[in-house]
Amino acid sequence: MVNKKAFDAVIRARTILVVGQPFFGTLALHLNVVEVTNPAQVNTMAVDGVNLYFYAPFVLGLSEEEIVGVIAHETMHCAYSHFSRRGHRDARKFNIAGDFRINDDLRKVPFTLPMKPINLKQLMAGEQGHLYDPQFANMSTEEIYEKIPDPPQAPQGGRGLDDGGCGAVLDAGSGAADGPDKASAEQIAHEWQANVRMAVSVARAANAGSTPGYLERLVTQLKRPKVSWRDLTRQFIDQSMTTDYSYRKPNRRHIASGLILPGSVPDALHELVMFVDCSGSISDEMMHSYVSEVAGALDDGTADKLWVVYADDGVRHVDEYMPGDVVKCKTLGAGGTNFDDSFKWLVKNAPDAACAIYLTDMETGSFGQDPGIPTMWGCYSTEERLKSIKPPFGTLILVEGPH
Repeated sequence: MVNKKAFDAVIRARTILVVGQPFFGTLALHLNVVEVTNPAQVNTMAVDGVNLYFYAPFVLGLSEEEIVGVIAHETMHCAYSHFSRRGHRDARKFNIAGDFRINDDLRKVPFTLPMKPINLKQLMAGEQGHLYDPQFANMSTEEIYEKIPDPPQAPQGGRGLDDGGCGAVLDAGSGAADGPDKASAEQIAHEWQANVRMAVSVARAANAGSTPGYLERLVTQLKRPKVSWRDLTRQFIDQSMTTDYSYRKPNRRHIASGLILPGSVPDALHELVMFVDCSGSISDEMMHSYVSEVAGALDDGTADKLWVVYADDGVRHVDEYMPGDVVKCKTLGAGGTNFDDSFKWLVKNAPDAACAIYLTDMETGSFGQDPGIPTMWGCYSTEERLKSIKPPFGTLILVEGPH
């Protein structure tokens, strides 16, 4: 039996958005309103790109203005496709990063959000409130994620994934009877791109053809869609591996939200090789970020062995990791750059590797021989220079960071 009072409060708040803030209201209409009675799954509100989940005691504890603000917050999780962008990242930490991104936008409207605003320092100290910190203005969710430390353990009876108390984001289609899958997640993400464009048009019409100021960032993102190097790298890894799914190995991403879904199981021994250019052209920060991103393939079961090979004009150091190992990045001495020795090492020492990734600035005297497996070049450079680089084999992507 649905809690009618709470359900009606959510519907009324959504109607207020449709009339007063048509961008957010239009987006909210694309979500099915679903009550969750188990607080271990959702104890505030949440979205997965298909449903808007609500926990009745939470809704009934808010003012009408706060419910309106929370629904607007949840629609922005969908507008930014947070349900499909998390990858291997920790769900709770990714939700925190998304909240800092979204609440910075919502303050420009403005909306009323539950409790007082708290910054990162206050969050880490255990204070409660909705998340807002000016230091993260104009950063993407992924950039914020990299800037914040792991959150402290949630207190008993706390908000689960939702540290900010404004509603959480679940992976795309988490509410499906047979659980989310990659194909449906991609379809949901494509549908939301269209939903956002429609909502922007509705908002412009309501504002006599002009774009409301609070939508400028989102409109710019729509005009110039940009896929992060992190997402491109993980897509490359995923496409290079073949996996099956089994409940014998539950997907750890969803356990915190109370959902037991099958995890990925490689159907063969899959080795992943990452080469790190240690010639001195790659910043330590970028080396650590990229190695950490690739290491995520071990954490989520996509790969079952990872080689991290440090090379300049020859191979200088090799680390071998298995699932459960802590992957650490090293800083080694600088030399020239030559890829020939790296790929010779691969053919000799990792002949069963499924794919190879090379983080480098692409300033080299020799690319070496094609190893005969999918290869990605993570070029640490600029967009302008990338246009002039033509490697004889492999896929080239731009890796941007502090140069």
